[in-house]
Amino acid sequence: MNIMKCPQCNSHYEPTSIGSIVYWQCHTCNSLWFDNQEAQYVSLQEAENIARTSTTARLVNKKNICPRCQAVLEKNELGFQCARCGGQLTDSKRLVEIKKTSVETYHKTHTLFSFSQLKSSVILSLVAVFLFVNYLIIHSFQTRNTLRSEASSQIQNIRIENTSDHKIAIVFTTKKAYSSEAVVVTGKQQKTYTINETPRFSHLLIIDTPSDHSVLTVVLKDKNGQKAITQQVRLP
Repeated sequence: MNIMKCPQCNSHYEPTSIGSIVYWQCHTCNSLWFDNQEAQYVSLQEAENIARTSTTARLVNKKNICPRCQAVLEKNELGFQCARCGGQLTDSKRLVEIKKTSVETYHKTHTLFSFSQLKSSVILSLVAVFLFVNYLIIHSFQTRNTLRSEASSQIQNIRIENTSDHKIAIVFTTKKAYSSEAVVVTGKQQKTYTINETPRFSHLLIIDTPSDHSVLTVVLKDKNGQKAITQQVRLP
């Protein structure tokens, strides 16, 4: 299990999260890393929150190697991006500037509805609500798959990585938004950790490195509190 390292200065990356997105931060040069094009889903408010806690970095224009797949990063407006896995190397200042530009462009290109457009939108919305309510009524009479069987295919891209302070980070995404917790079993001892109390697509848990032969079980919960236990993962 390798420690993820910064492409700029080769220091250890530390995982953190903002909203529903998990990202990685270098506390030496202050660069930021986002997996799989997730930087584009960061809102302006989230970017500003990141900037408040992260000093901006000065990205060096050099041959940066992707910390995920070891491909050479290509320069773009946010910094450097991996064309193979979609990872993005950036810094807090660039992130805020790009998000501000996106918001300004959106406001310039989207005019307000006229009264007739607004009226049509209201009518269409009412029709959509009517159809949706009918769908829920019909759907409630159908046999549903249990959340347990559904959740086995919900977890994607689960990774277990070392951090620099003798801890491990468990990172994964889900196809749907779930609240989540993890149960770690070591011998006869069992400990439960809360990951996300509210439903999210990205999930991050940092815990002390467990002893040998520990087993992790991820528990997903929907908005009604129903549980689905996924397959177990043996921790290193």
